[in-house]
Amino acid sequence: MSNHSWKLLALLSASVFLSCYSTLAVAGLWGDLAGLVKDPLKLDSMSKRLQTAARHSLAQIDVIREKSNKDAEERLEQLRAVIDFALQGGAAVEAKAYSDMMTLESKIFEDATKFVFEARCTAITLANGTAQNAIVTALANIAAAQPTIKVFGFEIVQYSSKSVPINDPDKFYFETKKIVLADLDRSLTENSAAYTLISAYANLANLAESTRCFYLNKPHEIYFIREENDLALLQESWIEAVVVTPTP
Repeated sequence: MSNHSWKLLALLSASVFLSCYSTLAVAGLWGDLAGLVKDPLKLDSMSKRLQTAARHSLAQIDVIREKSNKDAEERLEQLRAVIDFALQGGAAVEAKAYSDMMTLESKIFEDATKFVFEARCTAITLANGTAQNAIVTALANIAAAQPTIKVFGFEIVQYSSKSVPINDPDKFYFETKKIVLADLDRSLTENSAAYTLISAYANLANLAESTRCFYLNKPHEIYFIREENDLALLQESWIEAVVVTPTP
């Protein structure tokens, strides 16, 4: 992204964690937990990795809420307890709090997989034939927006047309993400439409989900859940900040 875009994103991202909570609080599930982040200085007393882990867990709890309020509320209460512990103990308990957060995130991930994630992958696979084909399909939108970018030496349109095989989809995803964002950094100006960024994040989120389905029920599936969460929040921060008017 351009320096201007990064500066604006830095300002927006400061509110992302709060906006995530406040959006969920509207649903009536989040109660006193939302109050923990009303004071940005209080939130900043948590380490960045704890903030990120809590954000990932919240996003997955919201997924669980689609199917089971009871399970979501139980996990939310556990998350609140870990956050309270981290805020009260500060740096002295950060390592323990982070370990507890990681353990809780794994449990939330298992719940979300049970309720939603497997079903989503089933639908994606049925629509595309295989998870590998789903990855190729997700690449089509990236190729349409940025047809000249190269990933591992081949233009992305060659991958989306299946003329080049995709080996190691996990490595391919992270390399594609790096290249897509680097290309945006070079091409965006102060006059670029915000939709350009939102679209890029959405396309990468679709690729992350298709890649996750390729690794369904394998240990590193959770990495792609985190990627989906992060990209969704990036989209949300821009959508809330501007009136999006897609270019025809």
